[in-house]
Amino acid sequence: MDRRKVIKIAVGAVAAGGAGVVTLTNAFKIGVPPTTPAKKIELDKTETNWTYTHLDPLSASELAYNNYKVGSCMYSVSSSIIALLAEKIGEPYNSFPIHMMKYGHGGIGGIGTICGTLNGAAAIIGLLIDNKKVRDALTLDLFQWYESNAFPVFKPKTPVFDFTPPTSVSESVLCHASTTKWGKKTGYR
Repeated sequence: MDRRKVIKIAVGAVAAGGAGVVTLTNAFKIGVPPTTPAKKIELDKTETNWTYTHLDPLSASELAYNNYKVGSCMYSVSSSIIALLAEKIGEPYNSFPIHMMKYGHGGIGGIGTICGTLNGAAAIIGLLIDNKKVRDALTLDLFQWYESNAFPVFKPKTPVFDFTPPTSVSESVLCHASTTKWGKKTGYR
């Protein structure tokens, strides 16, 4: 086979592959699911010893903001909740291996998949709720809320930067999609 024929085949394969990727990307594009009103969920007593008590959202938010520099998004969310539960309840939260949540940085290992804040929150839901139906309903509600609300909204006591960042609605639970959309809207990298 001559060189020109090989190049034509290679270019054709690349073009077909690119067209396939575009087609699949559009065919499986997830729209924002409809937001449903909040509903009361009846929860049976859990079979685990991971109990929960109400936490102050502002305390958790401030701690999460400050923990970001230690381990990024997933770690900051999960470590703030675990730390506050350890203060209020003690064991088993005092012994929780929170360092493991650092894998969720940058959409899991920097790959840009699921948003780390959602991954961390879903991990905590999974830790506390052993009923699959309830766990899935809570996770779905959390993800839909994230996809349909403008972020960021939290205003830390001591911000890293002295400005109020613009907000955007991600319409996705993916790290790369959320950050790219925010960057395009705001002009920040």
